[in-house]
Amino acid sequence: MEITDIEKHGTLGYKFLRGSWSHGIAIEGVSDYDYGGVYITPLDRLFGLRENYKEQVSDDKHDETYYELGRWVELILKQNPTALESLFVDPKFVIGEVHPAVQVILDHKQEFISKECFNPLLKYSFEQIRKATGYNKKCHIPEDFQRKGPLDFCYTFHRQGSTPLQSWLDERGLNQKFCGLVNVPNMPLMYGLYYDFAAHERFGGGLSTKTKKFMLSNGLFPWKAKLRAKNKEFSGYIGIVNPDNEHESFDIRLSSVLKGEKPLCFVNYNKDAYSTHCRQYKEWVEWKTKRNKARFDMNKGYNFDAKNMCETVRLIHTGIELARDGVFNVERTWDRDFLLSIKQHKMTYEEIMAYANEKKAEFDSLIDKCTLPDTIDKVKVENILIEARKQLYLN
Repeated sequence: MEITDIEKHGTLGYKFLRGSWSHGIAIEGVSDYDYGGVYITPLDRLFGLRENYKEQVSDDKHDETYYELGRWVELILKQNPTALESLFVDPKFVIGEVHPAVQVILDHKQEFISKECFNPLLKYSFEQIRKATGYNKKCHIPEDFQRKGPLDFCYTFHRQGSTPLQSWLDERGLNQKFCGLVNVPNMPLMYGLYYDFAAHERFGGGLSTKTKKFMLSNGLFPWKAKLRAKNKEFSGYIGIVNPDNEHESFDIRLSSVLKGEKPLCFVNYNKDAYSTHCRQYKEWVEWKTKRNKARFDMNKGYNFDAKNMCETVRLIHTGIELARDGVFNVERTWDRDFLLSIKQHKMTYEEIMAYANEKKAEFDSLIDKCTLPDTIDKVKVENILIEARKQLYLN
């Protein structure tokens, strides 16, 4: 992202290197360079129709994220862990000049810390565990993951359960492109399946032995199919999905059926599951394009993402220091090597979880003894914001 992109929405007032590098636990060649910051919207845009106002600007990969001053302060007041962390970044990671309005807030950063930050900090830390081990985590999806088509989500009755329609067709030597689906009244997403045996015989390379056996066992004689095909009012079935591009189809297709025709079976189309699959596939393709390949390779062969687990422990350590000492330490020192050992898969998932739960218990006990204020002093904060706005609009 270029600075000019931010300047479309305001003036850059604060930029810093965030994430692993500011934490002191980056791995060269693996860790991304992530940037954060604050930009300031001009007064006329802020008080006008706000058509050009935007509270956040990010690049496609979210390696760079900048908040508008008002939104940044709003997140700080909500005790958002990421926003709070931005107050305490070591000056050596700050890039360029800091706007006076932002500097006023940074100079009074301690006033924005209270016991109310502990719940978001704990919640965010254990959310990282879910991200590290989630069933649908994209790094666990096979590299040969393929997009499915609507036919893969069609099922028919089988004994006391169901069976994939494609399997049912294959067992009988039938081809979906000679099928016709018709709505079943009063039963959404249920369809009667009809078959054009004459078209199959003529254009499908002839009827196989198992297809003929299926027809005979069900009283479906080929000559009857041929007579139906000659009916001028009948133009044949158009298939369940586009036969030229089955996996790129976005819905099933319905056909017209001759009066008196009987369905071979009834079909249920799980449209919701197909929509979910399409969304997940699209997200996976986008993730694969933008992913950190080095980080992905580090996690191969493991059932959890080590970076997320490292974040869990880092945040708990941060909370312990904050509750015990009243200090928000962004850059890690005493625990740096330990956190890196987690990040490099030198500890098992079970070992990390045991340690995290032990430290969470310590964190909980320290909260009761913490000397931080219960809530933010709103009078002090209001005066800080007034001073910041004076720096912004009166100078």
